Amino acid sequence: MNLSAILPSQIKQTIFICMLISASIPNVQAQDTNQPPATTTPPAAPPLVTTLPTTPPPDPTTVKKDEVTKADRRPVFPLFLFTGATVQNPYTIAISGNSGTLQKASTTTDGYIEAFVSARYISRENFEKEEDETTGWVKPFVALPGFAGHGNQPDLQMRLGYVFRGKSAPTNFNSQTVVGSSDVYGEVTMGFPMYRYRSEDGLTKGQASIEFSGAFATDRDFISVHPTVFIGGGYQLKDTVSGNPWYWISRVGIAQIDYPRLGSGSTVILDKANEPEFVGKWAPTIGTQLIYPINSTISFQAGANAYFTKSPASWNITFGLSLDPSKFFGK
Repeated sequence: MNLSAILPSQIKQTIFICMLISASIPNVQAQDTNQPPATTTPPAAPPLVTTLPTTPPPDPTTVKKDEVTKADRRPVFPLFLFTGATVQNPYTIAISGNSGTLQKASTTTDGYIEAFVSARYISRENFEKEEDETTGWVKPFVALPGFAGHGNQPDLQMRLGYVFRGKSAPTNFNSQTVVGSSDVYGEVTMGFPMYRYRSEDGLTKGQASIEFSGAFATDRDFISVHPTVFIGGGYQLKDTVSGNPWYWISRVGIAQIDYPRLGSGSTVILDKANEPEFVGKWAPTIGTQLIYPINSTISFQAGANAYFTKSPASWNITFGLSLDPSKFFGK
């Protein structure tokens, strides 16, 4: 049967096109297999960029204690406020006309207040056990005062006080010329270390030192300022009780203090204002002070000083309470 005569012309055309397509496919595949594979150039790789790791700044909270500068390691020392009573023997000089007579000493008890600062080795609180804190035998006089180079740093101690002395009779002068007995007094002491001791836990500290001090004392009965100079040796000790520190400070040496200028016997020479004259005299002296804690804020304070001059010799005894303002009022 002749299909070309039966099928419409459009169908015949479609069949013819399909036959042509199917006949051409093997030839295309053969042509592709005979040609070399096409080569393609890979894209260029991006340039390598090397990023060096950056070191973050140090955290201040993780800085080692050894890296703290000297300026950040200033010493901390206590300030005490003393109040209590002082027992003393002031000079009693009776004035009659143009002459004065030194009478027998009489003991008096008066109230006093005092501000006391102890920038000493035993009381500096934030020193670490390191090369800056020399222990054992040390060389005095090699470090200047200041807060740098703590190895042989001298001690510094200051006091300023007032004694509420009773008024004397109109014809008498009650005078006292040493620190701790007059109306207004002040003293500055420097101690140069000779030997230092510190326990392993840092709670016990001791020091032997060479001491120099200058002081003044005033009297309200007449306008005069009495200077005092001290040269000698000192010893200081600090320990703790119930977690609170106690201090013992002592010294022995010679001091120049004012003493009434005497004429014959017990006669006192008067000046142009008809007041007693005083002259500086050197005398052996000894002194001690104890600050013992009652609690973390309040301590018991006691002290004594004696100057071994000819009669009447000067001496005083103080006792009372001391207050640490930094702990009482809060830091």
